[in-house]
Amino acid sequence: MRILIADDHNLFRDGLQLLIESQYSDAIFSTASSLTDAVVAVEKNAPFDLIILDLRMPGMDGIDSIQNACDSAGETPVMIVSGEESSSIVSACLTAGASAYIPKSSDSNTILSAIQAVLSGGAFFPRSSSPTLANDPLSRLTGRKREILALLAEGSSNKQIAEALFL
Repeated sequence: MRILIADDHNLFRDGLQLLIESQYSDAIFSTASSLTDAVVAVEKNAPFDLIILDLRMPGMDGIDSIQNACDSAGETPVMIVSGEESSSIVSACLTAGASAYIPKSSDSNTILSAIQAVLSGGAFFPRSSSPTLANDPLSRLTGRKREILALLAEGSSNKQIAEALFL
């Protein structure tokens, strides 16, 4: 299993890596301290099974950066970690295509549960955020899957979808 951890705080990044290694001993890690470094890591070391991004690190420009990261990640789930816990931020990350949002105040069990849920194809969002969004089956779809679904809803054929999305 290959995981990218992008966070500008060395202590948090190293601690998260150690926590994940305690549960997934076969994990191979790449790390980055900025969005630019994360993009380079994805380009050089892809594919990853999970990408973990800090919401507030150098190069991040809010939700637009999350949207771009999720779109670039394709099928790879993107988990957001942040010190911010407002439901509006969590909802915006969900809408942007993130598979999970983990407050940095979360305990180890919560973080590992979130990782397990995401690696199993699910989503994980804090209970304090809107539970209806966290339980929405569409919330599990990546940005690319939502684009495909929208084209399907318009009646596009598989060939038309492939052409429209350059697949």
